[in-house]
Amino acid sequence: MQHLHLRDRRGYLGVWEMAQVQAEFGRGRYRADTMSWRPGETAWTSLGRRWSPRATPWLPALGALALFGCLVLGIALPLWGFHIPGRLPLPLAWHLSLFAVSLLLTATVLGIAIKRDPGYGTSRAWTSVWLLVSALPLIAALLYQVLSNDRARHEDPDARMVLSADKRVLRIDGNIAANFIDDFKAALARAPHLQRIDIRSGGGLVDDALEIAKIIRARALVVRVDDYCASACTLLWAASPDRQLSLRGSIGLHQNRMLGNAPKEWRESALAQGDDQSRAILLRAGFGPGLLSKRSHTPPSAMAWIDATELVESGVSVRILDAHGKAATPAAIAMAGALHQMGASDASWRAYLAYAAKQPDQVLQRAPSIRQALLAKDKDIAVAWLRRLYADMTAFAFGRSTDADMLRWGKDISALWDDTVHTQDKARCNTLLDNGERPQNEETRARVRGLLADLIARTAVQAPQHTVSVAEEQAARLRYNTLFWNALASQPGPVKWATWSQPQRCKVSAQLYQEALVLPPAQAAASLRALRIIHFD
Repeated sequence: MQHLHLRDRRGYLGVWEMAQVQAEFGRGRYRADTMSWRPGETAWTSLGRRWSPRATPWLPALGALALFGCLVLGIALPLWGFHIPGRLPLPLAWHLSLFAVSLLLTATVLGIAIKRDPGYGTSRAWTSVWLLVSALPLIAALLYQVLSNDRARHEDPDARMVLSADKRVLRIDGNIAANFIDDFKAALARAPHLQRIDIRSGGGLVDDALEIAKIIRARALVVRVDDYCASACTLLWAASPDRQLSLRGSIGLHQNRMLGNAPKEWRESALAQGDDQSRAILLRAGFGPGLLSKRSHTPPSAMAWIDATELVESGVSVRILDAHGKAATPAAIAMAGALHQMGASDASWRAYLAYAAKQPDQVLQRAPSIRQALLAKDKDIAVAWLRRLYADMTAFAFGRSTDADMLRWGKDISALWDDTVHTQDKARCNTLLDNGERPQNEETRARVRGLLADLIARTAVQAPQHTVSVAEEQAARLRYNTLFWNALASQPGPVKWATWSQPQRCKVSAQLYQEALVLPPAQAAASLRALRIIHFD
């Protein structure tokens, strides 16, 4: 006859016959958590374990799997994501959904296990509960960091991607943001014969850019920058085996930065890894020590802009293109370098590049000196060289243009003078007089430069030179002064010079252009060339 020693929460219950205890347990006298021990056994066992075999042998396996999923999704996966930055290993919605399911499943299984086996001593169910409870603060902190990092990745709007009609050119405008990789791959799927990427971007996520850079290099895609490409965007441009940059384009360099608030050691490790990959791409493109030094010494909050001239001088393998997509001339590249340093307006770009196309030797003599003076912060020398170049440019435009082109230019300029006089716009008057006084009208300045650019573009290099004689110049100045002083003499009383003289000069100038345009064509052109000396020298 076998006996059982029994104890419960109240204490030791004594020794009983096993058959009697089993029968009374079946009738509900004893609880399932009443502990029992039979001579020869090494540990106490609850009556529930002894006489209630598990109806669900899969429950422990399911509980272990659910707990493992909680720990992987709540701890291991976030830690791995922090150590290797970039896109999340799982989409955030999937990550949180799977974690919620695993946590709910774990709680359910543990609840069932505890209800069936809430006994004393070592219990796997209670051990799992305490393990999960102790891990919850760490899980909460890590998931909060995952949410913060994902929010940081979504701070910038996604770039706009548009395929050309023949699906050979992909135009990208905007930041390298959270959905950039997916959008780019989707565009590639729609355009299997894609040849070129035209991009304008201020940068974005470095790790995402590195992934796209691998695709660009593997598919040997051309990358063209017509405007600007900075920060992470530079990696896409540099990864291309055929890098193209317009004369007005710029490449922006600065130090990499990492989003989010990962631990310092991991941030430094991730930054070092990303920086090594970035440097490798730039070195392969021909970026030398000078450009890499600029990049490493420019903080993430600033930008070092590199123009076409500096890229060529630094040995970067790049094709510089003009506004028509053709290879730019050395003169145009040199002029572009000076214009970048000047911060020139659109109209000035048009005028000076038009002149570079007509008179490359003159530009190659002047433009590099202007650029070097501006880089050296020597404004006086830069202005002196710029005045020489401007004098050469206007002399070419007015000296070699045909009479017909001069008349066309004169009509457009005369219309500007007439409208300024009619509106009595002080800013436009200052701009046309080029007197340096404030205020100035940038729209009018752009219009004047645009008309000059058109005149230069229409002028033939081998056209005969039209010179203005001393007598013609003196006659123009005399007529100008006569009209001005006659107007002053006709005033009924004293005038306030500061407010009267400037509008009157505009009226006189407008009248001179009107008088010139009513002359026969040859005389009108000669008169306009003489007036040029008054307003353009």
